[in-house]
Amino acid sequence: MLDTRFRFENIIGNSEAITQVFDLMRKISDIDANVLITGESGTGKELVAQCIHANSKRSHKPFVPLNCGGLPENLVESEIFGHVKGAFTDAKQSRVGLIEHARGGTFFLDEIGELPMPLQVKFLRVLEDHKIRRLGSNEEIEIDIRLISATNQNIEALIGEGRFREDLFYRLNTFEIHLPPLRERQGDIQLLVHHFLNYFAETSEKAVQGISTEAMDVLCEYTYPGNVRELMHVMERAVALSDVDTIQLEDLPENLITQTEDIIGSAQTDLPFQDAKDAVIENFEQTFIDRLLKAHNGNVSRAARKNGTDRRTLQRLISKYAIDVSTYR
Repeated sequence: MLDTRFRFENIIGNSEAITQVFDLMRKISDIDANVLITGESGTGKELVAQCIHANSKRSHKPFVPLNCGGLPENLVESEIFGHVKGAFTDAKQSRVGLIEHARGGTFFLDEIGELPMPLQVKFLRVLEDHKIRRLGSNEEIEIDIRLISATNQNIEALIGEGRFREDLFYRLNTFEIHLPPLRERQGDIQLLVHHFLNYFAETSEKAVQGISTEAMDVLCEYTYPGNVRELMHVMERAVALSDVDTIQLEDLPENLITQTEDIIGSAQTDLPFQDAKDAVIENFEQTFIDRLLKAHNGNVSRAARKNGTDRRTLQRLISKYAIDVSTYR
């Protein structure tokens, strides 16, 4: 039975940007092909991977995730492929790797850009031959998985820097799903606020039922560098702090209020509301890009990677404001 958490209709959002993502997810869920999910940290890449798995013909088999950046390099190979007893000093007994645990189901590799180069070669062979070898063993084991991977880096830039194999990239990238940052889907913020409010009120058994206009205004104007994950934690905190049935401005973190006051303070009140709002956003974007490029000496790929921003998003904004990157070098 399909886990109700991972039904498509339970993913929150009706903006054009996220609706396009939903449409693609529906089309490819039951196609047994590899998927690469891109987007900034906190945009919901693992949730999307879980939804694709839960709505696929593999849904009755395991969904096994691994964060490639969450383990020391010398442990990643053993974690993925397993090992036999005596394969290395601390291998006191044989161990099945995560990729075998995912047999018949979906193996999700998060932060695929952090996968060490030697393991990229091994993964390419897995995708080509559908076989693995445990560390320290010559025995080949048949493996049947669907691979979904995710990254907040620009893989094409990593290829150019010699840090990622181009042939593996094309294998991973049968279908690409790009998740937009929350600041590019502002129309979804109110929906997400009410969703998280109801969820945390229920799980914490608090009688919080609404949110004040002032608090909602701040939440809608904030830029969310941490994306949906940040908004979720903000709402969890607000529900926990609220002493009444409505979340108030003082229940929100100080940095949200300060940033929003700065944004509103720069607004041109002699313009129509939407024009003034657009001007504030443009001013923020230009200032942000200027500081980011200065910090990385005009290296767009490195700036995007270090900031957790998709390179195409950064390049689009650079083009939008006709910024001459060469002046930062």
